[in-house]
Amino acid sequence: MNTVAPTGIRGGFHVAFRIAMALIVVGVVTQVYLAGLGLFGTDGFGTHEDFGWMVHTVGLVGLVLAIIGPRTKLTMLGALGLVVLNTVQIMLSQADSAGLAALHPTLGLAVLGLAAWLAFVTRAPTPSPV
Repeated sequence: MNTVAPTGIRGGFHVAFRIAMALIVVGVVTQVYLAGLGLFGTDGFGTHEDFGWMVHTVGLVGLVLAIIGPRTKLTMLGALGLVVLNTVQIMLSQADSAGLAALHPTLGLAVLGLAAWLAFVTRAPTPSPV
C-alpha cells in the first residue's frame, strides 16, 4: 500500500475521494432510517428510493475521484467494486423473489462496510515517532 498521500491537485482529489466514501457511509446509515420510516409510518419508500439513487451517484463520483486522485489499484478496484455492489443491491430491491429481494438490505451493509474501509485505508499516514 502507498504510504505517502498525494499532494497538489491529486492530493485534493484524494481528500475528495475520502469525503465521498464518508458521505456514502452516512448515506447508508440514513437509508436505514428512511427504510424504517417507510415500514413504520410515512408515505412509503419513495424517499428511501430517491435518497438511494443519490448515494449511488456519490459512488459513481467516488469512482472517478479514485481514478484521478489516489490512483492506486486498491482505490480504483475498491471504488469499482463499490459501484457494482451498490448497483446489484439496488436491482435486488426490484426482484420478484422474496429470497432475492431480502438480500437488498444485506448488500446495503456490505456497501456500508466497503465504503468505510476505503475511507479508512486512504487516510493520510500518521508520522512515526522518531
